Amino acid sequence: MSNSNDNLISHIQQFFKSNEFKVSTHKYWFLINNANDDDDECLILEFKFLDNILFVSYLKKCGNHKGTQLLKLVEELAKSMSNINEIRLFDESEIDIGCGIEVSLSTFKIITKGLSWYNSLGYWSKNQEDEKIQNMKLIKTPFIEVFNSISNPKSTELLSKINRLFHKVDQNLNLDEYISRLYTISTSDNNTNEDDVHNLNIEDIQLETNENDDINIEDIQLETNENVCEKKVCFKELIFYLKPAVKYNNRLEKQIRPTENTKGGKQTKRRKTKNKKPMKTQKRKRKRVSYFMKSI
Repeated sequence: MSNSNDNLISHIQQFFKSNEFKVSTHKYWFLINNANDDDDECLILEFKFLDNILFVSYLKKCGNHKGTQLLKLVEELAKSMSNINEIRLFDESEIDIGCGIEVSLSTFKIITKGLSWYNSLGYWSKNQEDEKIQNMKLIKTPFIEVFNSISNPKSTELLSKINRLFHKVDQNLNLDEYISRLYTISTSDNNTNEDDVHNLNIEDIQLETNENDDINIEDIQLETNENVCEKKVCFKELIFYLKPAVKYNNRLEKQIRPTENTKGGKQTKRRKTKNKKPMKTQKRKRKRVSYFMKSI
């Protein structure tokens, strides 16, 4: 068992280089960390060779490597192994929108683009066609209509909060456009508090006040920062509220074709066939799919 694990670690390190990643094994699964920080976990992989499956139990941006880059390395690893023909995972991805607040990435992506982040990278559930049809119809429905169609005891309270914090956004916009605008408002301040603080001109405030008035700039900035975080909290609550309207099975898979000279199993020789006239194939219509991505 130990020798086989050591061999597998050595093979994994061909793709996850030792100067960037640290690979360790824990019985049946393999942990991949940032080489410079043991607490910075990147991936947990499980190899189910009897079923020809590589299962991704955990994936998160680490060091300078984004989720997309890590997943690409996983796919290259899987393709190098002849006894792996499928990658599986459960989509529980989240996106950090600031103030220590995380939002379901799959729900957010689907209600703004019709596809989850993993969907856009070729990972689908068994009922993908039904999901695509229903979700595309959903996101082209006015926001307020979708909101009112969901039965939730907190709907009145949440809508009141939305009206107070995002009153300038038309609720008759389609769901995808409405949520995209709220996301922009909620996150435009992540680096500089641009929405509330960056545009605050302290000199103008001081000129408008009387010389005898006391003004505490720190109190002003604290108040605006609290408002920024309140918008983020409200946005998270809204995404969670809308989740029941989204059709999405988070158990996803992607078929993998092994590359030539792969390891991990015997190679089968191609059978020679007689030359035949090429069959005419029907052209498939290509669907245009908008794509938006942000690192995990």
